Amino acid sequence: MNTIYIWARRLVLLLTIGGSFFLLCQMIAIAHRLRGSDLTTKLLVCAYAAYSLWGLVVGLALAEGRAWTKQLFAFLAFQVPYIKGPGFSYLATLGMGVFVGYMDHTYTLTGSVGPDVKVTWGGHDSWELAINLVPLVLIVLLMRSNNRWRGP
Repeated sequence: MNTIYIWARRLVLLLTIGGSFFLLCQMIAIAHRLRGSDLTTKLLVCAYAAYSLWGLVVGLALAEGRAWTKQLFAFLAFQVPYIKGPGFSYLATLGMGVFVGYMDHTYTLTGSVGPDVKVTWGGHDSWELAINLVPLVLIVLLMRSNNRWRGP
C-alpha cells in the first residue's frame, strides 16, 4: 500500500468518525433548545443528525476494513460545495475545511476545523461560491486508490 494512501485513509477515518461524532453532539445539544421552533428547523436538525450518524457508520465500516467506497464518496461529496445566494445558503463540513472561491465580494482562501453546517433561507444579498478542497482531494485519492481503501 502506498504511504499517501495510508495517510489519507487515517485522515478519512479521523474526519468521518471524529467530525461526525462532534456534529452529532452539536445536533443533540441544539435539539434540546428547539421548543417553539418551526418545523423546518427541526427537520434540518434531524437531517444533520442523520448525516452525522451516516458518517459514523461509514467511518466505523472503513476502520473495520470493509470497502465502502461508494458510501464514502457520497459522504465526502456533500462536503465539497459552499453556496450562498439570494434566498439560500448551504455548507456542510465535518472535521476540516479549506475553502477556495468567491466570498465576501473577493476571491479568497479560508479554512476551518471542526464540524460546521449551515442551511438558511433568505437574508442574503450577494452570491458566494466556494469549494472545500479537503474532501475534494480525498475523493481524488479515493478514485486513484487501487485498494479501494480496504483495511490492512
